[in-house]
Amino acid sequence: MKYFRVIIGIIGFIPLFFSSSILAFYFKVASKYNHLPTYGNPDPKYTGLYQSYNEFINVSFSLAFIVFFLWIIIVASYLKKRKNGDSLLSVYFSTITYLIAFFIIFSEVFNWYVD
Repeated sequence: MKYFRVIIGIIGFIPLFFSSSILAFYFKVASKYNHLPTYGNPDPKYTGLYQSYNEFINVSFSLAFIVFFLWIIIVASYLKKRKNGDSLLSVYFSTITYLIAFFIIFSEVFNWYVD
């Protein structure tokens, strides 16, 4: 059961890479233009920072999306096999990180980025 918790914890860091990179890009552009970016203003591709963030954001988003389905299976099997004394801290952590990524995907930040 310890291995399940470690795997769940490691998988829980993957959406953090996506969330932190897209938010860093968003706020870096905001500081450059002195206002929060909105859809089409400014276009992310013409900010001068797009090339440095684009690949990492796309790879981390794709990885988080693919691993999400694996995460569901692993968490479900862990919850089914766990004993009453087993800690759920890694499950809570990974759930929170996926929820943060989920809210970012459906926010103005991601809408601006995919513009």
